[in-house]
Amino acid sequence: MKLLSVLSLFILPCLVLANDGFGALGAGGIIIGKTNDIAMAKEVLDISYDKIKVDYEFVNESDKDITETIVFPIPPYLVGDPNPYPYYKGNLPNFNVTVNEKTINFQTKVRAVRGYKKETDITQKLKDMSFSDHDIVMADYNIKNVLQNKADILIKNGFLPKDYVYIDNFGIEPLWKNYVTYEWKQTFKAHEKIKISHEYTPLASTGTSGCYYNMFDEYDGHLISSRKGTGQGFCIDSKTLDKLDNLAKNKHNWQGYSCLRGVDISYILRTANTWKDGIRDFHLILRTRTPDETVSTCYPKSIKQTSLTTYEVKLKNFKPKKDLSIYFGNVDKNAPYQPEAKPPIFH
Repeated sequence: MKLLSVLSLFILPCLVLANDGFGALGAGGIIIGKTNDIAMAKEVLDISYDKIKVDYEFVNESDKDITETIVFPIPPYLVGDPNPYPYYKGNLPNFNVTVNEKTINFQTKVRAVRGYKKETDITQKLKDMSFSDHDIVMADYNIKNVLQNKADILIKNGFLPKDYVYIDNFGIEPLWKNYVTYEWKQTFKAHEKIKISHEYTPLASTGTSGCYYNMFDEYDGHLISSRKGTGQGFCIDSKTLDKLDNLAKNKHNWQGYSCLRGVDISYILRTANTWKDGIRDFHLILRTRTPDETVSTCYPKSIKQTSLTTYEVKLKNFKPKKDLSIYFGNVDKNAPYQPEAKPPIFH
């Protein structure tokens, strides 16, 4: 069994594009190369607007121990581009992973590519230009220094035009795209269960994709931020929409923002299909911070409210065919708005 060689097949950020701010960037679960030996016996996915926690139980159903590289892919980003997601550059805030309740270290790996319709791996080419893995990942944090110190060799290799111009806050044409993964070696004992958990602060939406207005059904040509757009996009029922409309009418509820606050969270479910049989026992929990906060999602449809602040669904033999997108409406003023961009973690 081999580590999946084309990780981009599973790095599928769910983008809700907006004219200002940025949409939710979806991370997801841990993956290996397609396996018929190791099953995901259970997954408990616990999501609120400011935290995602996932608890897994895996079982090796073969007669031998298996050691694999476990991969957690995070959304790619463009280096040099005036990034529409300026607060995300290859790092998930507060990412932590435990195995059998013990925290473990992981490695940060990067793969650099050029091109759009057809991507070409340029990682080794950059290393031949004296870029380390750390330099490749960190280039967007130090783009001025990169251009000052590496401009000649980047031009020589066709990464920069001779007449390039860099302007603060406007950037340049993208130099390349980085795919970043967190990875660690994991041994699965024959016929034994193992518990793996991870948690992180999600890359939530901001700007118009997170706003809710009741006064119109169209915003700048896009059906977003409104009863019609948000309602259809997240399958919000009419009772909840009426509640959001009434709240949005009173600007006092905007809490100093330009609208009624909302947060869009994305989570990649389809990575579960790399494990044997998908997810045998799936439990999704959505949590609001207060009873006045709303939550809606189109998938799975059978989700039910189980308390004033929790919504749950349980599924057996679940093989996800699409990913999860969740809208938290009427969130408080402390909801994440512009997550701080911190350098990726290197161990």
